[in-house]
Amino acid sequence: MGKLEIKINNKIKISAEDGDYSSNIQDVGSEHISISIPVRQGSYLALREGDLVEGIYYQGSELYKFKSKVLKRENNGVPIIDIEKPINYTKIQRRNYVRVDCIKEVYYTLLDKELKNSHLEKFFMRNKNKLEKAIITDLSGGGCRLKLFRKLELGDNIFLNISLENDEMNLVCKVVREDEKENNLYVYGTSFSSIEESSREKLIKHIFEIMRQQRKNRIKR
Repeated sequence: MGKLEIKINNKIKISAEDGDYSSNIQDVGSEHISISIPVRQGSYLALREGDLVEGIYYQGSELYKFKSKVLKRENNGVPIIDIEKPINYTKIQRRNYVRVDCIKEVYYTLLDKELKNSHLEKFFMRNKNKLEKAIITDLSGGGCRLKLFRKLELGDNIFLNISLENDEMNLVCKVVREDEKENNLYVYGTSFSSIEESSREKLIKHIFEIMRQQRKNRIKR
């Protein structure tokens, strides 16, 4: 496991029920770190002394997930929050995401503009009867390969509704590659846009479950 080296000005995210809130390191002590008030799309996360939090720390190209506790709030001209310095943490694979071959039916529509993460659920409820079917043929935490009847262009943004085991996920992806047509279906490589790390972790967990089932099925043969 890589070593966590917390440095001033590095990026950090605090996870909440409605998504991840962005912050950065303001100060580093022997037993605490000071962070700016976490913010998400203009809204601030209300944290109180004693609150338990989960965070994601950005260290260059590496990500570390950790748990901590709010120690106190301060305001010496700039409002900051002191949290316990993480002792236990887990490195998250950010690049070279595991990719799994699968056949998965999803629902999509072409977007005329990018959607904020906070608007995805509302967009789905308003447009779920207009969504078209597509097929995912491989999936990773960074994107997917789609087969569909509609002709798309490189750079197009797509809204995707993906069913998981006991949940569903709404995502935005961008067309980054066009492959050869297969059985009269257009085939595109896509990259997920602005996906929150909590959602990506949920997706990666689903991918590993698919892989587990595939291994189990191979053993039975």
